[in-house]
Parts: sequence; C-alpha cells; structure tokens
Amino acid sequence: MVNLVKQDLAAAILQVIRAEFGIAPLTEDEVESVLEVPPSLALGHYALPCFILSKHLKKKPVEVAAQLMAALSQSELLSRIEQKGPYLNFFISSKYLGERILSLLAEKQIPGTLPGPFQRCMVEYSQPNTHKELHVGHMRTACLGNAVCKILSAAGHDVVSATYPGDVGTHVAKCLWYLKKFQPEISPDEDRGTWLGRMYSSANNLLEDQKGTDQEEENRRELTAILKELHARNGEYYELWKETREWSLTLMQKAYSWLDISFDRWFFESEVDEPSLAYARELYNQGLLVEDDGAIGMDLTEDGLGFCLLIKSDGNGLYSTKDVLLAKRKFEEFGIERNIYVVDVRQAFHFQQVFKVLERIGYEHAKDCYHLAYGYVELPDGAMSSRKGNIIPLVALIENMESTIKDKYLSRYEELSGEKKKEIARIIANGAIKYGMLKFDNNKS
Repeated sequence: MVNLVKQDLAAAILQVIRAEFGIAPLTEDEVESVLEVPPSLALGHYALPCFILSKHLKKKPVEVAAQLMAALSQSELLSRIEQKGPYLNFFISSKYLGERILSLLAEKQIPGTLPGPFQRCMVEYSQPNTHKELHVGHMRTACLGNAVCKILSAAGHDVVSATYPGDVGTHVAKCLWYLKKFQPEISPDEDRGTWLGRMYSSANNLLEDQKGTDQEEENRRELTAILKELHARNGEYYELWKETREWSLTLMQKAYSWLDISFDRWFFESEVDEPSLAYARELYNQGLLVEDDGAIGMDLTEDGLGFCLLIKSDGNGLYSTKDVLLAKRKFEEFGIERNIYVVDVRQAFHFQQVFKVLERIGYEHAKDCYHLAYGYVELPDGAMSSRKGNIIPLVALIENMESTIKDKYLSRYEELSGEKKKEIARIIANGAIKYGMLKFDNNKS
C-alpha cells in the first residue's frame, strides 16, 4: 500500500509538471525515486526536493516548488501541501486512502508486501485477568494488537499472535474467598464469566469495608491460605479455581469471536508461575542476581531503573519474574526473531526493567523485545477499574450497540429478516468499536 500511494503521488506530480512546464524532464519512476520520507510526520508523509527539477526547468528550486504547490493544491490525493524553501511537504488525504483501500479490497487486489527484510514476529496483546469482568477498556489492546498483527502480516512478516491472561494472583483468591463464604449457589442460565467479575468487585468492596476492623486480619489469613492452596494445586479452592477459570475463559473466547480475533498461542500466568521462580533461583545461584533484605533481584540503578525485584522475601514471584522466563520461552518455542508486547503505557517501567534484566544475564534476544505502549481508556472521572467496579461492561456495551443499531437504523428495512438485521448490526457495532479504539494515537489516552 505504501508503494501504491507513492506511485500515485509521483504520477500526480509528473502530470502537473507536464501541464505547468510543457515538458517531462523525469519519468514517473524517477519522480518516485526522488520522493523522500521526512524524519517527522509533522513534516508530511512525503517530501519532494526540487533541485533536480530546477536544473531541467532552468528555474530556481524555490520557484519550482512554489509553482508546483499552487498546481497541486486542489489534488484529491492530498489534504495539504507545505513549502519549506526548495522542498514540498505532502500530507496524504485520509479520504483518498480510505477510497484507495476500499477499491483494492473490492477488486481483491490486496497490496503487495514491502521489500523486506522479513521477520518471524510474535505480537502479545490482550491480557485480561480471569475472575474479573471484561470491560470496554480491554478493547484497546485487543483492537490495537490485532491491527498490528494484520499490518505486519500484510507487509510480509510471519506473525504469531499470542495472548497472556492473568489466571493467578490475589484477585483470584479474593473472588474464590467471596464465592465460598457468600455465594454458594449460581444461576445456571446466567453468563457466568460476567457474573464472576461482579463477584470479584463485591469481594473487593467487602474487604475494603472491613479494613481497620477486627475482621481484617482474619480475612488476610484466609486469603493467604487460599493462595497457598492454589500454589500447591490441590484442595477445594484449587478445584473451584479450575471450574471458575473456565467461566472466564469462555467469556474471553466469546468476546474474541465477536471481534473476529483468534490467537496462535494462549500463554497463562499459571503455566510460568512456578517455573519462573525456579529460573530466578537458578540465576541467583549463578551470581547474576543479588539478595537484598531477604528479597532477590537485580540492581539496575546504574541504568536508572532501580532494583528489579524477582523473588519477594516471602518466596513469591512477581510479574517481572514471569515475564523474564516467558520472553525466553517465546523465542525457544516459536523460533521468533522479534517479540512485541502491546501493553498500556503504565507498564513502561516494568518492561524497561525486564528487558534490561534479559540484557544483563546475557540473553541474545533481549534487544529483540519491544514494548508498544498505548494510552488507556478513561471515563470522565478517571481510569476504569474492575476492582472498584467503575467500568462499562463489554457484554452490556455490545448488546446495547447492536440493539440501538437494529431499532434506530435497520427497523425501516422490512425486507430484511431478523437474522440478517442481527448480522448487519454485529458488523456495524464491531466496526464502530474497532474504529473508536484505533482512531486515536496509541500514545494518547
């Protein structure tokens, strides 16, 4: 697609040169080769230095640039043109791009790949937690990550898509604790994944309310006992975890199916929980990590990254512990050459530490790991939080959008069957959510 746009621009420039100057001193291929990509998007998508043209046209470069700018100003291909001395900076029109892409898709003429070199890349995106309710905030990483996969694949890269749900941790213990003590029954006809997320929010609210009371210490002991049982992988809470985990995964799979998203690999925190601790201890025994007040990690203060904690004083690991091992597993299991994480900007420091640890232990692919950050989805009063319950539930949003589209826009088309209206409503709602997430710069919330 990039090459096609450049070709269209070169053809438009050559046409104007012929009309304005009566000659064609360069071929279309030569004009295309002269076009440059500016160092910043603020300077346009392409730039044309007019020095070569000025020699053939016997005019000063600045004069050539001014005359071409006036003649090209009405081109539908461009949203605007700026002259910077002997340079013309071109800003490609979004309308033109949209129409060009749609025409290519309609004719099944998918744009060719880039020249290369090509890599086998893994894109890890969409990392929701089990036992929490899916909300609209989860859509940004899902839509952005899926778009990155498609773009890389269209460009010629071999892409492996991966997701990494958080299926262990304190949030799971809180939810299971609440279910056992306060919700022994669940309606079989209810969306269990969504219901489970509400139970987590209720659990968290109750625990917050009981802080500072005599009950707080007992709650802490009970949660610790649940975490130990889950870690040991036996007992009634472990059995409840296996059952309820499937409820959450079913909800995730339903959401991904609605979004037309699939993954080549589902990684889970639970699969790297214990192995990552063992790997961290191995690194410590090799003298690559240090102990500090009972905790084990790596001192990264020389790099401005503080102390990267990998094993807490109570013997438990952290997200960093798991990500260090998981990075290695990705390269080993899939033979990838590039490891991309689509995770929100709040985790930037975390990934800086993880990548630096990988570099310090001498891992050859540390340099091939990249964090693609994005701003998170916010409500008017701040970021959404499943813990606090101030979210826009994804299931409710989808149902509301599809219902509104059918009632407000499709009801007039009596010739359409109910199933057809449902299908059209899903397609429109799907596109609206994806466009709503992708129209913003990924660096902005």
